[in-house]
Amino acid sequence: MFSKVVSRNGFTLVEVIVAILIIAIIATLATIGFTSVQRQSRDAIRKASTVTMAESLEKYYDTHGEYPGCSLLNQNRSSVASLLGVNEDVLTTPNGAAGANSLRCNTDDESSTSIYTYTGDTSSTCTNGTACLYWTIEYAKEVDDSSVSIDSRRRVTVATSGTPVLNGSVESSTEVGLSWTSIANAQQYNVQYSTSNTFSGALSDSTDQISMNITDLSQGRMYYFRVNAVTATGTSPWSNTRTLTLPVDDPDDPAIVASISGTTVTGTAGAVVCAPGTTAQYQLRYRRTASDTDGAWSSYSTWSTGRTYSISNASQGYEYTFQAQARCAGVSATSGVGTSGTDTVIVPIETPGAPALTAALSGSTATGTLAAVTCPSGTSAQYQMRVRTSVDSANYGMWSSYDTWDGTRTRSVTVNPGYRAGFQGQVRCYSAADISDPKASNEASVVRVFAAPTAPSISVALSDSTATATAGAVTCGSGSTAQYQFRTRHGSTSAGSWGSYSSWSTTRTRSDSVSQGYRRGYQVQARCVGDFNASGAAASAEGSTVRGIAAPAAPTWTGDTTWNAGYRYRITYSTSCPSGTSVHSEGVQFYNTGFSGTYRYPSSGYYVAPTDDLWYLGWARTPPQVAEDVYHYARYRCASAYATSGYSANRTTRVDVTCASSRRSYSASPRCDNHGQNWQAMPYGT
Repeated sequence: MFSKVVSRNGFTLVEVIVAILIIAIIATLATIGFTSVQRQSRDAIRKASTVTMAESLEKYYDTHGEYPGCSLLNQNRSSVASLLGVNEDVLTTPNGAAGANSLRCNTDDESSTSIYTYTGDTSSTCTNGTACLYWTIEYAKEVDDSSVSIDSRRRVTVATSGTPVLNGSVESSTEVGLSWTSIANAQQYNVQYSTSNTFSGALSDSTDQISMNITDLSQGRMYYFRVNAVTATGTSPWSNTRTLTLPVDDPDDPAIVASISGTTVTGTAGAVVCAPGTTAQYQLRYRRTASDTDGAWSSYSTWSTGRTYSISNASQGYEYTFQAQARCAGVSATSGVGTSGTDTVIVPIETPGAPALTAALSGSTATGTLAAVTCPSGTSAQYQMRVRTSVDSANYGMWSSYDTWDGTRTRSVTVNPGYRAGFQGQVRCYSAADISDPKASNEASVVRVFAAPTAPSISVALSDSTATATAGAVTCGSGSTAQYQFRTRHGSTSAGSWGSYSSWSTTRTRSDSVSQGYRRGYQVQARCVGDFNASGAAASAEGSTVRGIAAPAAPTWTGDTTWNAGYRYRITYSTSCPSGTSVHSEGVQFYNTGFSGTYRYPSSGYYVAPTDDLWYLGWARTPPQVAEDVYHYARYRCASAYATSGYSANRTTRVDVTCASSRRSYSASPRCDNHGQNWQAMPYGT
């Protein structure tokens, strides 16, 4: 068994036809839907355009007191668009001829999608003239051919029994133009006008025409107008009341003047001329700045008849700019605004207080420093300084030039030793608009001291009783002089206390008396002195000299010169040494000569007084020794801590020694001889 396989390579004719039919149906439905959307879009444009025209017509009525008539609306598209204040495209329907005015006034054409129909009142003023009392705008919708209409907000009807309908417009600030509907068989028309809606005090005028211009009216006033017709059979009722407000002529631009008095700045507007019956009103504003950039304007002041704007306590250093506006105000209307140019006044900055100035020295650099000064808000302080130097107090030197004005409050200069540096500064307050007068400071100065000299040498010489100290000369810097001062001390047992220094002078010597045995010590200080200062002092070592002691007078025997043998006697002498000195530590030296007792010669040494002496007699000898002459020889010298004199001359004293007969036995006590005697136990003689 075999099977047959059939292969299909395309569509059948029936299938192709069915596919074509389906595509045709879909295309038809799409075309229908797209066409409907386009119609709806065009109808939306028609609606928006007629609403725009309706609002513009109402604004026209607000200005003119009437709606435009057909003679105005049947002009070309550009003219009508300008009349109504709308875009030209608003006046052309979506399917109208390009650039055409699609608005038709009082036409017999049926409502159509290609036009906008404007139907006014039936008066000839409307159908053939320039004014209508009401209107209706119609157009046809494309979607369903239905008609859409918009009516005016005002619907004043035209009287049908001989009452004129009044229209009117403002022609100038003092003139109006009136027109009204014609009344059959009217012989003339009476026109009344007043500033009161009751027509009290109304003025009248007559004409046989259906229009009239009334002049010489007051600017800025609202007037009420009405008209009636006079026929052979009587007077018609008054027409509708037409209300018109006359504008006010704009004034010339005012002048503006800015002024200042104390701390108050004032802008004053120049007076402008307004029409009779109107009042000039002004408003002013100002701006201020203390920088290179203009400040923001303030709000204008309230409209008033005042022409000035004042600002008290105006900020120093600020520029104030004023501008004014003027207008003329009537009872019911106000003119446009005239704007002035600008005028500027600058508030001066008060001179600041004098800045305090100080001067200081660091090493060889002198620096003057000004204290900071407070300036008014919105302004800044600037400083400048000058300097002068001198070593001569009779001439402080020439001032340098002031340095540049800036915020720096210091200035430095190098100062030589002994020189004076003087500083003076100025301060001012400034802004971009003004600079105050400068205020000078005090002068502050500082002196660089001389360097202390090297320590001077000192030498002391003695001449008789006068000591003279001499300071070695020291070297001082240029512009300075060496000065010296001395002090001294005088002592015999010690160096003594220093006295006060003498006054400074250029003298390099000092002389003082010196007592015997005394040391005179000196010290000198040296400094360098200029016109403005003195250096520190440099002190010398101590120099000194000692005055010797002259040999004193011989000592004086102060004891008895008659002794009893076998008794002890105290040997004493009186001495005389210069003040401040005393007998040398060796005391008074003496020796004696005799035939018995204790004796001493210089070769065997001196006694030192005071001391005891004892003499014996050999009364038991043959022949017996019952009396003897003894000679005492004495000397001494004076001394201090610093000197010793030579010895005095010897003093010779004769002493008579005897032995009483009662003491010449072995049993006597004391006996006159030395048998069995301890001389140190012997009593003192009387």
